[in-house]
Amino acid sequence: MLLLPLVTAGRAQNIADFGFNAVPRSGPRPVLLILPNYPGLSILGNSLQWQQLVFDTVTSDSPPRFSVAGWASETSNGRLAITPASPLPIALSMTTNDSFGAIQAANPGWNEAQVNFVWLGRIVKTVIDSGFDFRALYSNHDGNVQCPDELTIFVVNPAVNNNGGVNRGMATQQDDAGTFSVSGASIIAGHVATFDTIIHEFGHSFGIGYELYTIPPTG
Repeated sequence: MLLLPLVTAGRAQNIADFGFNAVPRSGPRPVLLILPNYPGLSILGNSLQWQQLVFDTVTSDSPPRFSVAGWASETSNGRLAITPASPLPIALSMTTNDSFGAIQAANPGWNEAQVNFVWLGRIVKTVIDSGFDFRALYSNHDGNVQCPDELTIFVVNPAVNNNGGVNRGMATQQDDAGTFSVSGASIIAGHVATFDTIIHEFGHSFGIGYELYTIPPTG
């Protein structure tokens, strides 16, 4: 069977347009999957389903088995492997006051990135307070976990009908004793986001600077 190249806007697309060999970073990369729930807002899908989607570690005989881990391995030619930073996704019961909507309502002049800066910070602080030990994740032992260079954080947004995704900076957080901090940026994707949207945001976290899975510019 003859396979013809895809043609978009007068230009033949190749496999690099779909991420092949696009990931510049190599080695193992820990990923912390966080599932925050709020009163009246619950994430669609259970922990094992999200674990499967990201890490492909749940045994299943039902194809297809799409996973972020499989995509990262394929598109890096086996150079990049992602591993769970926690045996299971961290499920959080958050308060209404810590929700994106409440933070936005309290600060009507803030843009989306500013609201996410605070929202993500509160989520990370809740994870710290839950007892999760971030100290095992900083590679240079400087007391700070830098995201995404040392750890990729993926937060699933339970907002109603949220199917978007972004990478956003987050407020630096410390444990109460001041022994370590967590800083940098996190991936956010809606709980009904498509697989390509999630991959798009992971691509940015892994160092892909262009807009993967969008039509490339012509001319």
